Amino acid sequence: MKALVVFLVLLVGCAGAPDEVPFSKADVGAHAELDEWLKLWTPPLDPLTASSFRLIRESDSIGEMLDDSSPYGYAGFPKWLYKWLQYSPDSAWGVDIWLWSVDSSGVFQGEVDSHATLLDRARGRFYYLLGCGTPCGFHTAIWISDSSFLVAGWEECQEDPPGRIVPTLTRFDVQEKRKRTFAGPPIGQEYIGPLETAVRERWRSWYPWLRFMEPI
Repeated sequence: MKALVVFLVLLVGCAGAPDEVPFSKADVGAHAELDEWLKLWTPPLDPLTASSFRLIRESDSIGEMLDDSSPYGYAGFPKWLYKWLQYSPDSAWGVDIWLWSVDSSGVFQGEVDSHATLLDRARGRFYYLLGCGTPCGFHTAIWISDSSFLVAGWEECQEDPPGRIVPTLTRFDVQEKRKRTFAGPPIGQEYIGPLETAVRERWRSWYPWLRFMEPI
């Protein structure tokens, strides 16, 4: 596994401070992709709402700008993939969750490591936002304003019994330079396979050209 500059702090336990939430009820109503992602975790969990999540860590930096020597390949990021980034409503910013792992023929290579980056279109530069190896992964990015977005994914739960994962939402506020990660309740191993299948189907609907290596 290649070395990663990781901005994550390992999750200790599965709960945190209850004083903040990652999104509002209005956000769910205004952004269908957020509602769809929350529903992916049903039926193993009751319908997820903002109050299902607890703040587990935060930072006053959204990430580090990547230079041309970055090991993640963004200096030569294929131009044909730019249009598939997840852009802010004003198109000033674009988020990449996994396109870095798509080859020139449109096949997702299924890397073990995961990371998320942010493109500043005005400067033509990427920021490294999040990264991890096998203990977590990212599903999608959801813009809720011109300067705020959510990276939706999962993490392994560190509490007994082992083998469970929790839904996670990391909220980035670009103007405030603030990053906060929230975790929901855990699900058991028996639900992880169906969840991964559901996520893949969402990816196929968003990116009809996408193909997967088998097995991933």
